[in-house]
Amino acid sequence: MTAAAPPVVVGIDESADALQAVRWAVPAAQRRGAPLHLVTVFPWAAPPPPRQVRRGAAYRDTLEQRAREHLAAATQLAESLAPDHPVESILRTGNPAAELLAAASGAQLVVVGRCGDAQLRPIAGSVAMAMATHAPCPVVVVRGLGGAGSANGADQRPVVVGIDGTEGSVAATAFAFEEASARRVPLIAVHAVGGRPADAPAHRALLDERLRPWTEKYPDVDVRSVITLERPVVRLLAEAENAQLLVVGSRGRGELASVVLGSVSSDAVHRAACPVAVVRA
Repeated sequence: MTAAAPPVVVGIDESADALQAVRWAVPAAQRRGAPLHLVTVFPWAAPPPPRQVRRGAAYRDTLEQRAREHLAAATQLAESLAPDHPVESILRTGNPAAELLAAASGAQLVVVGRCGDAQLRPIAGSVAMAMATHAPCPVVVVRGLGGAGSANGADQRPVVVGIDGTEGSVAATAFAFEEASARRVPLIAVHAVGGRPADAPAHRALLDERLRPWTEKYPDVDVRSVITLERPVVRLLAEAENAQLLVVGSRGRGELASVVLGSVSSDAVHRAACPVAVVRA
């Protein structure tokens, strides 16, 4: 454990998906030698709006107690999975998306549950998309147990990454190679192209050239390149059916990126059969 290592932050709410995120995040933090920060947000404004004021102090206390109980359950799970790993439990008050984004400042990775009903699951729903769009570090949205992984590398399913030559895909490629190497699993690099099947050899040569810096840096990673004429998200979702992690790039930090995820990233987060890492340029 490196004392100065940035933490892995996990968003906690009342949903079962939050506990799945903890299960995924514990081995991820162990591989990185990073402390685990479990963060839940008590959604009470300061000052509270009239509706919250009318509900009274008892209502506020009940909500806060529930938040503490969910945080305690997540902490207990993390400590049972890795008894000797440092875990910090953090309760914040305010807007869930804003507070979790603040907690992510200085983190090396944020992990949240899958996107769901934003009213019932304030962190696993709309907040997950807010994190994927705005967080200053890679964000993993955990969709069920399929890619929970393990600290001893028992899960041999591959990591899948989408590559399109943009800055976002360069960052995603770096993250994917690091993950595949740490997990000791193969990497599937998917590049979707337009044009005719006869053009595939030229596109494969271009993809190999883009991958060369990473294959040289990570000679231990077994890489399979996939050239497809299908829509990018179609092939990525198909490959994700048998993967433990799907990695996609986002549009980076430009003005448009501050508003919405790209269509491929958004579709992957909502539809992939395994956890999805969104990596910004």
